[in-house]
Amino acid sequence: MSKQVRPNELAEVVTGLLVRPDLLGELDGSSQKHEDFIEAIGRVVADFCGGDINCVHPADLPLDHTPDFVETAYLSVWPDSSLPSLEGCVWAPYDPDGWEGYTNAEFGLTDGTPQSEADVNHIRGRLQGLLIEAINAQQVPSASEQAQAKAAGMNPTQKHSIKSFAEASAYITALAATNLMFHFDDDPEDCLSAHNLTADQINAINHNVDQLFCIDWSKHGYDCVFDYAIAKSRGTSEPAQLKASDANGQTVEIDNPVELLVQVNDIPAGAQLIIRDIGLAGREQDHVELICEDTHDGTSLTVDPSDVSIKYA
Repeated sequence: MSKQVRPNELAEVVTGLLVRPDLLGELDGSSQKHEDFIEAIGRVVADFCGGDINCVHPADLPLDHTPDFVETAYLSVWPDSSLPSLEGCVWAPYDPDGWEGYTNAEFGLTDGTPQSEADVNHIRGRLQGLLIEAINAQQVPSASEQAQAKAAGMNPTQKHSIKSFAEASAYITALAATNLMFHFDDDPEDCLSAHNLTADQINAINHNVDQLFCIDWSKHGYDCVFDYAIAKSRGTSEPAQLKASDANGQTVEIDNPVELLVQVNDIPAGAQLIIRDIGLAGREQDHVELICEDTHDGTSLTVDPSDVSIKYA
């Protein structure tokens, strides 16, 4: 039978190909193929939502395995008559100065309501959190999670004093066990509207979630509360053992987290890295790479195991 791919799962694939194609071993590391893909996706959006796709401006840096979210290729979009309005289209929240000087009347469009900075931040925050919301909605809390939440004595809609990793993880478990998980940057009143929570319950959730950002998650192998929440939603809230085989059939097995002492020239000397993933890379899947993050500044890096020495954290 065919694979049944949900919209949020398709969004993961498209996101990966747009932002980090090397994680999927696709597009051959070619900047031109990457730019062609960006333009193709832009045209699909324009076909359904309006706008005139002009071109893709190449990145200032070549496409490689080190992500750069600033000096990247970008899509050039002009307004046209297929838009609902200049202010109310899918392109409106992005590059707000890009269409400066154009009016709806030029394209026969109805005037829309300009979006404030707060409006833009709100809609973009909701969009950015949709994948996590979708994962949480599909995740059925296990009996052990419900038992942990009960044992912790935590009602997620009551105020708690959360000062330790154990208390923070117990609270996230309580949210998951009661189907109240949401993206912590968003407003729980919006995300959890289907649960008909009272104002006091919403205030309690906000109070508790604010405390989660004060926990030092890095000491326990996580970048931040979001990293832990995603792991929890996938049922992998404990740092896992990572294993793969290289092109010569040798097993590469590492406990996560570990500290990597970098020896290669193209990565900052002395960078302290935490391994986040390990796997076969390249179109032929012929070599092992480690996906790591620099604990100093959160920079994501991909390195070959042969280029580093490893010591356990």
